[in-house]
Amino acid sequence: MAIPDQEQLRVDTLGPCTVPSPLEGRGAPFLDDRVRILACSTIEETEPFLQAGRPLPAFETAGPRERIYFDPLRMTCGIVTCGGLSPGLNNVIRSIVMELHYSYKVRRILGFRYGFAGLAPKSECEPIPLSPQSVQLIHRHGGTILGTSRGPQDPDAMVETLVQQGVNLLFAIGGGGTMQGGGSVMQGDRPSPFADRGRLHPQNHR
Repeated sequence: MAIPDQEQLRVDTLGPCTVPSPLEGRGAPFLDDRVRILACSTIEETEPFLQAGRPLPAFETAGPRERIYFDPLRMTCGIVTCGGLSPGLNNVIRSIVMELHYSYKVRRILGFRYGFAGLAPKSECEPIPLSPQSVQLIHRHGGTILGTSRGPQDPDAMVETLVQQGVNLLFAIGGGGTMQGGGSVMQGDRPSPFADRGRLHPQNHR
């Protein structure tokens, strides 16, 4: 398998991160963006990059940062589950809600019904407010409390729905097709609020 170059591993940001993390003072170590994990696992794999004078490709480390982009007290987060069912979807929903509420102090979390179809203007299902109380026991049940669906939706229409609901951060739970759908929201035909105004923040970006 070909080793990706550094540009392929780049993670976009929305702008300078200036808001102190709510995790500060809790004893958890923050990660430095300069610390990266090499994509190459052998010396032989590094040689083409070194001989060409190119930087060694490296992954950004996952974990909490000391400064974040959004103020959690002023943001709305959205969660959507897409594609086929798999074990543990309700556990993921529950974990996201608990972490957002208790660790990051986010007070408004919305669950969008039936996958990306729930973000389409024609959807008749309003998003569900999610709280620690409403998700407390959902891990005992199979499936996903939000429902799911397959197939693409118009990216610009999905962005409009997110903007109307005031969503800044969207967690899209699913497989490869879900990630492609999330990417299409970022790359719609018109300028996206994700990049231009910082009003939305996709789950695969800081």
